[in-house]
Amino acid sequence: MNFFLQSSFAVPLYQLRLKVDYENPDRICTYREYDGFNETVTSEIDSTGRYVYEKDDIDSVILEDNIPNDRIPFSYVEFSDFKNWEEFGDLVKQGYEKIVYKNEIIEEYIKPIISNCKSKAEEIETLVNHVQKNIAYYSLSLNEYSYFPHSPDAIIHNNYGDCKDKSVLLKTLLQALGIHSSIVLVHTAFSKSLTERLPSFSCFNHVILSLEYNNKHILIDSTNPYDCFTLDNYAEPSYYSGLVLNNDTKLQVFTNLKNDVYQRNIIEHYTIKGDSAILSIQDEYYYLAFPAVTHRHTTTDKEICKKSYLDFYSRRYQAISYYSESPDQLQYTFLLDHKRHCFTITAKFKIENFWINEDDADNKPPKAYFYPTDLLEVVFRLSGTNRKFPSLWAHKSNFSVRYKIDYDFDARMGNLDSLIDNELFTYSVNTQDTPRSFIYDMHYTSKTDTIEAKDYDKQRKIVNDLLDQLGFNISLPTFKKTLTNIEPSQESNKIPNWLIGIIIIIVFRILMSLISE
Repeated sequence: MNFFLQSSFAVPLYQLRLKVDYENPDRICTYREYDGFNETVTSEIDSTGRYVYEKDDIDSVILEDNIPNDRIPFSYVEFSDFKNWEEFGDLVKQGYEKIVYKNEIIEEYIKPIISNCKSKAEEIETLVNHVQKNIAYYSLSLNEYSYFPHSPDAIIHNNYGDCKDKSVLLKTLLQALGIHSSIVLVHTAFSKSLTERLPSFSCFNHVILSLEYNNKHILIDSTNPYDCFTLDNYAEPSYYSGLVLNNDTKLQVFTNLKNDVYQRNIIEHYTIKGDSAILSIQDEYYYLAFPAVTHRHTTTDKEICKKSYLDFYSRRYQAISYYSESPDQLQYTFLLDHKRHCFTITAKFKIENFWINEDDADNKPPKAYFYPTDLLEVVFRLSGTNRKFPSLWAHKSNFSVRYKIDYDFDARMGNLDSLIDNELFTYSVNTQDTPRSFIYDMHYTSKTDTIEAKDYDKQRKIVNDLLDQLGFNISLPTFKKTLTNIEPSQESNKIPNWLIGIIIIIVFRILMSLISE
């Protein structure tokens, strides 16, 4: 017996009564309660075989826009009669070991795939790429196939399969080459919280493979068609933990993954001319940490992608449109480099009414804001003001932004350099201020991927203090005032025009009198 019971309701409840009868005296059943905020100690159902849950004055569930997948705000209770993860893993492993296939079918299938390979490493790479790209992903989970895969023979015949099927097929093909690998059960959302849960099938919703080669243990997602796998360069899926079905079956925490850093580099170059500006952008994503971005820009029509990018920048600047100085100049391009796992966007916009007036007062100077909006997705994924749940980073993060601002008037921005270094992250700003040009380089590096619940109040303050320091703004009247202050000093050394006129008249009359004499 193992199941997970989550209580979520569309209407507020004042009372909740739950009773579970467990009628198997030969096995101990444990349970774990979670109220949405604090966990209780895992306990055993007593000798009566009955579990009772009673709750009064139930607090309403507070939902925010972007609750991390790893955090479930609803209260729940889970049960399991497995002694530990090893016992559960042995049961799952037995189901995978029952799979039968014909060796001759596998051997005939492999031959044409690796016929041109010149080394064992190349054979491995070719088989991984073949399963990722040429075996279609299709999930049809019925009966025992909800938990266990089809046979490799059937997958080859159908030329499709789900994550279990594709991983088992790849394992079988590698085994035919004498290469050992292990099935790994993971959950795409639970991540760290998986280690806190009780053993059950509900803890997993995805299957990957752990390849063992040259003293390396490489995690491979057989459903990822964008991997372009080589033994030196691969998109290792970033799962914090998983159940590895090998000789020592246990729930393992994965450390030092090759590609576990969320990385993005942005360059925004503004050329300000009067009331408008030209904005040139280069965004460089290392897309292992951006699966949604990769999927959108590789499977969707280019014009739709282009529009979505314009929509994003329209949130900053309302009067913005794509711009080109000549008909043959590209306004928007994207380049997908699978081998580097890098995705680059370049775009060029024109911003009308670049200077923004404050809504609450007409006499305030118009400003232009420069704010790394996307960094919020990296630093603090919970939006809104009611931050009742611990925040979670998807990955450790490197985030770089360069603002280069050129303007057509005399002004200086000054030194905006700063450094924040604490237990959660390092944030630095370096500026270069030259006449009519300003460069603002910002870099953020996280030191952890989680705000811990026990330290939440202290760490939330650290993050909120960072948010208050992000970005900067420039004010147009400030520049004009600088120019105005210069102009009077220049004018004060000049002779007034009316005085020059009088002097000219006097000199003219003197000359005329001299001539007449």
